[in-house]
Amino acid sequence: MKFFTQEEVVEKIKEFNDYMSQERKLQEELLSLKMGGVDTDAFRQASQRHDAIIEEINGLRMNKMMPIIEELAHFVAYCEKVEKGEIKLGDPSPFEKQEGTPQPEESEG
Repeated sequence: MKFFTQEEVVEKIKEFNDYMSQERKLQEELLSLKMGGVDTDAFRQASQRHDAIIEEINGLRMNKMMPIIEELAHFVAYCEKVEKGEIKLGDPSPFEKQEGTPQPEESEG
């Protein structure tokens, strides 16, 4: 379990906001693509750029933003459990997979 200082939390939030700014710029570019009233080559290029932008946005979300959210969420949830006395500071986190420890299966429903 990674313990964060206040400065590290602020840095993580800044990093997340930077990724959000990158996503916003990509979304603006996506909205500016001209898809109608253009020749076939221009349409093909715009369509390829559209697909590339969507892939970049998904990459930012899944590979950059979600890990930050998950890391901070685990940290906050761990701290809440410590504050409630459910676990002791320094105990393994119940939110992260422990090597060699079977994890409960998620139920569908």
